[in-house]
Amino acid sequence: MTEAMKAATEIVVHRRAARNPQARRWRWLLAPAYWLLSAGAAAQAPEEASAEPAASSTAPVVVRERLTVATGLGQSALAERYPQAAVWLENSDGGSELALLEPAHQPQAEGAVLLLAGEGLSGGGGFEGAVRQLLAERGWAAMTLGLPLAPLTERLARPVREVPESEPEPEPEPEHEPEPEPEQEPEKGAAAADVPAVPQQSVMIDVMAAPAPEQRLEHYRERVRSTLAAAQAELHARGHQRVVLMGVGQAAEPVMQAALASGEPGELVWIAPRFPVATETDWPGRLAGLERWPVLDLTSSLNDLAAARARAAAFRRQGLVGYQQQVSVLALPLTARDAPRLVNRVVAWLGRAGSY
Repeated sequence: MTEAMKAATEIVVHRRAARNPQARRWRWLLAPAYWLLSAGAAAQAPEEASAEPAASSTAPVVVRERLTVATGLGQSALAERYPQAAVWLENSDGGSELALLEPAHQPQAEGAVLLLAGEGLSGGGGFEGAVRQLLAERGWAAMTLGLPLAPLTERLARPVREVPESEPEPEPEPEHEPEPEPEQEPEKGAAAADVPAVPQQSVMIDVMAAPAPEQRLEHYRERVRSTLAAAQAELHARGHQRVVLMGVGQAAEPVMQAALASGEPGELVWIAPRFPVATETDWPGRLAGLERWPVLDLTSSLNDLAAARARAAAFRRQGLVGYQQQVSVLALPLTARDAPRLVNRVVAWLGRAGSY
């Protein structure tokens, strides 16, 4: 209780002891002040009680969010997200590559489809995940692999669509030719030493010898080849004798090389394929061994149709009777909405591929 409350209480008590009318008048005047002071003390007591433990408590921890940038295919995160489907394959570097496998949703599978995603995409993307699920529902075991980015020198060397430049407008000729400005001669008496000489800069960079671009590209291709071979061996070990190779975009070239290296005929599917210029200019020499392979070429109408028609003509001249090209509207990167339409075409084509 504060000193003011004690004083007010003593005044009230003393006034109650008095029996004269003046004492009773002071008692009625001081009674409201007494009740106001009592109410203020009662309200202040809980605040002081709650403030004492807050002073002794530790300061709140401030959590600050930090933005991070991750490169690569995110294989560790995919393995944690799909632990039952994760299959680790060994590549030529001695490292591990992640593959996601979805078994067929029926006792006896029709076979297995090995899908290599587009360049820089993982096997767990929206399109790849939807294809894996839909193929499993159709009776096919489906394994999806990611394709790492090619070396930077290889990506920069790829041709791009050039936009025709507009002709520059001719500059207007001046009416009068400008008179040449007289050269300023150095002042007499200025010594040659006063003229600052241009310093000769010499830059030396001491770095370790980096591998040549050809070596980097060959190392990259060998890594992809070894991963595809390990995936095919894994599917054969699980009892799938019929393995269909499927490549999206830039993955069309690696899956074709894997088909040629397998030595056994099978089915090959390309989805919106994009081949290097060196491959397209040397089609007859690169198709030896694919005569017994049924090939489904799902070409995008948004790509260069002239190159697609030239590819189809070269394949037919080579005698690939099992080659079939279908044109569809496909925009890379593909999304999960494109998966049902493409899976329907692939499954229908696989049902007829055995007759070739």
